[in-house]
Amino acid sequence: MAARSYVGVQNAAREARRILGMAEPSSLWDGAVPRRGLTGGDPLQRRAPAHRGGSALGRAPALPGATPAEETLIAIADRLGSERGSHRHRMAEVYHMMFRHLRDSAPAVMELVQGPAPLRGQAAHGALWAEYFRQAQVMVLASEPAPEGWAVDGASWHLADPDTRPRLAQTLQGLPAPSIVIDDGSHASHHQQNAFLELFPRLAQGGFYVIEGLRGQPEALERPGITRSADLFRGFAEKRCFAHSDPGTEAAFAELAPQISGVLMLQAGFDRNRRDFAAVIQKR
Repeated sequence: MAARSYVGVQNAAREARRILGMAEPSSLWDGAVPRRGLTGGDPLQRRAPAHRGGSALGRAPALPGATPAEETLIAIADRLGSERGSHRHRMAEVYHMMFRHLRDSAPAVMELVQGPAPLRGQAAHGALWAEYFRQAQVMVLASEPAPEGWAVDGASWHLADPDTRPRLAQTLQGLPAPSIVIDDGSHASHHQQNAFLELFPRLAQGGFYVIEGLRGQPEALERPGITRSADLFRGFAEKRCFAHSDPGTEAAFAELAPQISGVLMLQAGFDRNRRDFAAVIQKR
């Protein structure tokens, strides 16, 4: 009975954190709290100051443009059923910290997706970004046509074949330069690398390029002997140089190296003992 009560309290606390937009205790942010002597919680979530007897308790002032009722990306992801929410790989925590200051701007967001439709119960492709960024231009790139009935305000669908760079380059002609790229496509290494080589040069200065799904390459698509994207970007993060099994691909990445400000490798569940799940690359 006591064990059930404890589980119930845990579930209630988790639901409260979700509603308030706070990070989970094991999140990337909260993991840094003890090391840096900071207060817990989501540093980017603004909440109305608590009052006691008509006087506000001491709180740090909210950043410009913040509103007390603002919904975080984590909360939006959970509401839409996105796998980036608190119940799956939780990348929304990272994205909220990265992109909060851009919510009222008009970024061009490009999302590479796996297919025409997400899993049942999950958010429509592009919906998470179209809702989070109030004035964004969201471009969904997929190898198949949009599913019947797909319609997301502020988003457009574009056929893109990442199997070869020339085919992908043809799709990109006429599209605006993105300021944010999220690659959650097929997860095949050559697709991820072709996309990066074509899209990163087009990325706006200071923009972010994120590759998800580094630890699960599909056997049907993965080319034998290819350097996995996780190893490719892990090597750059540690040594500031690219090493690839294909000399031509290595040379192409080496040409882009001076444009890279930095690479952050994130592990599954933000646990450094687990395999790399995502790479965050910023352009100079």
